[in-house]
Amino acid sequence: MKRPNFNVDIFFEILLEKNLDKLVKKFPFLKMPDFFFGYALAKASGFKGSLFNFRDEAEPFPLKERFKQTDKKLIYKSLVQLRDGDSKGIYSLSIGLLTEKNIKNEFLVYHYYTSDDSNYPQIVKIYDTNKVPKISEIKKDVSKLIKKEKFFTPFIKKKLKQWKNTKMVEDRRLTKQEMREL
Repeated sequence: MKRPNFNVDIFFEILLEKNLDKLVKKFPFLKMPDFFFGYALAKASGFKGSLFNFRDEAEPFPLKERFKQTDKKLIYKSLVQLRDGDSKGIYSLSIGLLTEKNIKNEFLVYHYYTSDDSNYPQIVKIYDTNKVPKISEIKKDVSKLIKKEKFFTPFIKKKLKQWKNTKMVEDRRLTKQEMREL
């Protein structure tokens, strides 16, 4: 369900980090990537209060559904989507590309969700739409981030290693049309 006041232009303008230094001076917690993403959602939704009071009602997993619930203009291409669970909780990992048909950028998005912790996705890298790298190169960008994550379950670690080592049938750039079709 689309949010009634969600402004896609404001959302992407913030994610492009044009005024990030100014924002971080005013709100130091925005240095944390998931808070920064939450801030972009809040501002694009027209929320006026403290970011700590903002509640995003979209389901956190899978990300493709989350973005559809936020606004149908958002285009998300999932590259990795894993889910695991045990007696301690549910764990999910999503990695993909986020864009919109009228912007000239694609955002590599990473989200590790646990049922114990409700955090927002984070932007790993911003690509120019005409220069989105091949999937093998995107895997390198993701690998750097994955090495920092300490809380993956053994199942998720195993599946990520398999994904990282998989040779793509066709290692090439995705077109905007392919992004929309997925």
